[in-house]
Amino acid sequence: MAYQLPNGSTFEFASAYTPFFTITAVTRAANAVFTATGHTLTVNQIVMIKSGWWDLDGRAFKVTAVSGATFTLGGADTTDTKRNAGTIYGTVRGVTTWVQVPQILSLSLGGGEQQYTTYSPSRSGKEVSRPTVKSAATFSIEVADDKSLPLFSTIELASETEEIQVQRLTLINQDTIVYASLASITKTPKMQRDQLMTRTISLALQGDNTRY
Repeated sequence: MAYQLPNGSTFEFASAYTPFFTITAVTRAANAVFTATGHTLTVNQIVMIKSGWWDLDGRAFKVTAVSGATFTLGGADTTDTKRNAGTIYGTVRGVTTWVQVPQILSLSLGGGEQQYTTYSPSRSGKEVSRPTVKSAATFSIEVADDKSLPLFSTIELASETEEIQVQRLTLINQDTIVYASLASITKTPKMQRDQLMTRTISLALQGDNTRY
């Protein structure tokens, strides 16, 4: 058993990427192997995938092995043939530059709760529940306002392009959690007498996070 405080954790935002590489094949495994001719990905690089396979689409992963045109992504589980069907494997791009989110005052996660449908079979005298989907999840990060920080221009640009971006949370024990989201930020700081001026970064998560 272990108990941890979040104090000392860091949150980073991807600010530059490789081009998108077309995925031409994917193995079925708990840590799938991908083929993308001409890719420049390297071991330990964080990547983001757009795919027709549910367990890959809108998610970020870490490259754990590279061999020629193939690379392995830790935690990319493609063994479910119902959620991951067809040959629309999609594209992948790797993060090349990170910018740290400084002066974080609060970080909260909302949504992601399991949803249910309730029904009563005709020959039963009781209702039963069945899980359906999980609600949309969002991150809300409140940071102290400082227009000189490069982070703000990075997120403002991401918001304008409406392109899925990658984030990385590094915990004090060096565990990392990677996310892929659509990002936005308030342009006007929140102002209250005798309180720090703050801006709020909002991240609409597009897929499950992956923890390493």
